[in-house]
Amino acid sequence: MATILISSETTTRYKKFTGDISSFCSDNQIGLSIVKSSNPWIRDFAPVEIGNTNYKFIYQPYYHHTPKYREPNPPRTIEFNAHFPEITELNITADGGAILVDDSRKIILLSKAHNSPKFIAYFGDRGYTVIQLYPDPQDFTGHLDGIYRIVNKTILYSHSLDTLSNNQWHNDNIDLLKANGYNVVAISDMGELINWDLYLGMYMNFLVVEKFILIPRAKNAKASKSFHGLMEARIAIFFKSEFGLETIWINCEETIKDGGAIHCLTSMVSQKSSQIIS
Repeated sequence: MATILISSETTTRYKKFTGDISSFCSDNQIGLSIVKSSNPWIRDFAPVEIGNTNYKFIYQPYYHHTPKYREPNPPRTIEFNAHFPEITELNITADGGAILVDDSRKIILLSKAHNSPKFIAYFGDRGYTVIQLYPDPQDFTGHLDGIYRIVNKTILYSHSLDTLSNNQWHNDNIDLLKANGYNVVAISDMGELINWDLYLGMYMNFLVVEKFILIPRAKNAKASKSFHGLMEARIAIFFKSEFGLETIWINCEETIKDGGAIHCLTSMVSQKSSQIIS
C-alpha cells in the first residue's frame, strides 16, 4: 500500500490541509503516517526513492533564514526508519524536494545543487543519467519543483507567458530536457478551455499517488467562485483524459501563504517499497 507521510507540525499548523489529506487517504485505501518534526516542509529532508532504494541526503538549506519561512533552524536529523523499510544514508548534500526520478534510470536535479559533482558521480557510477537544470537566478529557494513536474513520463511546466518564456535559463532547460528524450509540454498549451494561469499560476505543486493527482486549492482574488468551480471541473476532465488520473482537491490556502503546498508538505513511501505502517 502506498503511504503518504506528513509532519506532526503540519497537523498542528494546517488543519484544513490535514483534514483533506486524511479524508483522501481513508476514502481510497492510501496509508497516512505522521513523522514527528517541527518543520512542515517534509519533502525537502525526507528520503528520496531512486530505483528500489530510499536515499537520505544531508539537508542544509540556505534559504530558511529569510522572513518568508518560520524555521530559522530547520531539523538536521529526523527519525524516518519507522516509516521507510530501509534507508541508505549518503554523505551528499541535496534537497530532496528538488530531485525528480523517472523509471528509465534518469534523475533530474531541480536545484542550485550543493556538491552536485559528488551526486552526479555517485549515481553515474550506478548507471543513472543525472540531468542538472539551469537555475532561475531570481529563485532564492534554489529549486524549480514548482515549475517542472513529471506526470506519466511527460514533463509539464506551467507559466505566465510574460514571466518565463523570455528567460534564457528556462529555454535552455526545455532544450536540455528534450535532448534527453522527454516530452516537454507547457500546461498552458493543453486543455484550451482551462485558464491555467489564473487558476494555478506558476505553481505545479501537486502530488501523484497511484491513480490520483492531488492539486492545491486556494482562493484567487481575481476569480469568482463560479469561475473556480468551472475550472476545477475542466481540470478534472483534462487529467482524466490525458493521463488517466482522478483529480482530488486539497485545501492549501493556509500553506501557500507560508510558501508551499502539497508537494512540499508530503513525502511518499511507494507501494513497491512500503511495509505495514501504523
